[in-house]
Amino acid sequence: WLQQPGETQWEYTVWVKYRDSYPGKKPSYGSVAEELGTTYNVVNKIAQRWSFPMRMQAWMAECDRITMLQRRDEILNMNKEHVDMASTLREKLKKAIDTIDPIALKPGEIASLAKLATELERKARLDTLAQEEARQPLLVDNENPSLKKSETKKDDLKEVMDILIKAGALGDITHIGVRRTETTEVALVDKDGQSSSIVTEED
Repeated sequence: WLQQPGETQWEYTVWVKYRDSYPGKKPSYGSVAEELGTTYNVVNKIAQRWSFPMRMQAWMAECDRITMLQRRDEILNMNKEHVDMASTLREKLKKAIDTIDPIALKPGEIASLAKLATELERKARLDTLAQEEARQPLLVDNENPSLKKSETKKDDLKEVMDILIKAGALGDITHIGVRRTETTEVALVDKDGQSSSIVTEED
């Protein structure tokens, strides 16, 4: 797609006009001729001499390569933001949990917290086992299909967050909602009606 050895400046100008029509519109010799104030035959002759169709294929591949690199960078940046937000949320929840007075919790609320803690620990252990099995395929335990990746349910998370609110561990936060799409969004609403949310990436 760059200027070729022996290609005159005029011929290269015709090529650039043809090349740069992509991806905005379908390239055509007629439109190039009209824009440059020349004839279709002149453009067609230059195109045949310098293999415009083949060069256009190379140019399209280059555009796709650049686009994929841009998308990769966008995805990597998005993933990093999600990881950072998840890490921030975990730290805030840890601090909030540390402020809970066990005496003030009802038996059912204590049971809910215990259930979540157990599920999180089991999930972490199973994830570690899964990673080890991926490195050692011959040691995979096929006799225990019940050992599956355990996910924290949306309702369980909502229940635990409600407990934190009742215990006063989240300060002025009075309402909370969890919405599951391709990510998990934790929405917080304080007593003044101000809202904020933290989005974490699905496993």
